[in-house]
Amino acid sequence: MDETRSADRPGPAPEDTPAKRTRNTGAVATDLTPGENREYPEVPGYEILGILGHGGMGLVYRARQLKAHRLVALKMIRAIEHATPQDRLRFQIETEAVARLQHPHIVQLYEVGEVRGQPYFSLEFCDGGTLSDQLKKQRPTPREAAELMETLARAMHYGHRIGA
Repeated sequence: MDETRSADRPGPAPEDTPAKRTRNTGAVATDLTPGENREYPEVPGYEILGILGHGGMGLVYRARQLKAHRLVALKMIRAIEHATPQDRLRFQIETEAVARLQHPHIVQLYEVGEVRGQPYFSLEFCDGGTLSDQLKKQRPTPREAAELMETLARAMHYGHRIGA
């Protein structure tokens, strides 16, 4: 099997370590971090590095978009074989809504696609964890909290104004 390290490809890969390698196995990419044995879907043009989060229907992976040499968030329907037509429609509506959003405080959509009947889209990757995690690390001053609320409210207002 072909074993590649991100450091062997052009472009930055600061999150890689010698222990963090991916081996292509055909149908899936298997994360080889010691102590883990996870299988991820294979999406042409992407190297899936791990799971960022999940919701009721979707799963979001941390991935590298190979041609652009950048980290992305890659969202897919969690269990496509069990997805209902309503799940697929909901995913399509979300994709179209995100595609309409062009705002400095909202992540940008990069690509929409489908692989073996599995729809996906890739988004701008924002490192640093969730807002909740950040607030647990350092409690903002009242002024910082007010400025953050203003930023979030303006971004939400923009999304509602354009109907996304």
